[in-house]
Amino acid sequence: MRARRMCEWSILVSLLLSIFIPVSASAPDIVLYASDATTVQAAWSKTSGSGVAGGQYLSTFDNGWSSANSPLASPGDWFEATFTAPANTPYHVWLRLRATADTKYNDSVWVQFNDATDTNGAALYQIGSANALLINLENCFGCGVAGWGWQDK
Repeated sequence: MRARRMCEWSILVSLLLSIFIPVSASAPDIVLYASDATTVQAAWSKTSGSGVAGGQYLSTFDNGWSSANSPLASPGDWFEATFTAPANTPYHVWLRLRATADTKYNDSVWVQFNDATDTNGAALYQIGSANALLINLENCFGCGVAGWGWQDK
C-alpha cells in the first residue's frame, strides 16, 4: 500500500479531496475523499459540509501566513490517506482546494508520497523528507480565484 501525506506548514487551506488520475487510459482512476484520511494531525480537521463530495472536507484555520518556501521533513500539521496504485504507471494528481477566507496566503499544500518514483526509479516526494510536490490553487498572486477550484500537477 502507498501512503500519501498532505502537509501544512505555514499555509492554511480547506481541502475537499484528492484525485489521482492516471495519464494512461488503461489504468483505473484512484479517487480519495476527505473521509479516506486515516490520520489528521494538529491544525487539520474533518468538517462536514453540503455540496462537497462525500459530505466532508479537510480544513485548517486562517493564521494569515503564506506558504513556506520548502516543505518540512517533520511538519506539525498534516493528514494522511492510504491507497494502492499499480507500479510503473504514470499518475496525474488533481486536488480540489478552497483557500480559507479566500486569501492567497491560505491556498497551497505540500504533498508527499511513500514509494513514489520518477521515470528513472529514483524516490520522489518522499514522506519524512524535505522534498514535496507544491500544489497552489492560484497560479499567480492576484489571479482572483475564490471558492472551490481544481489544481493539478
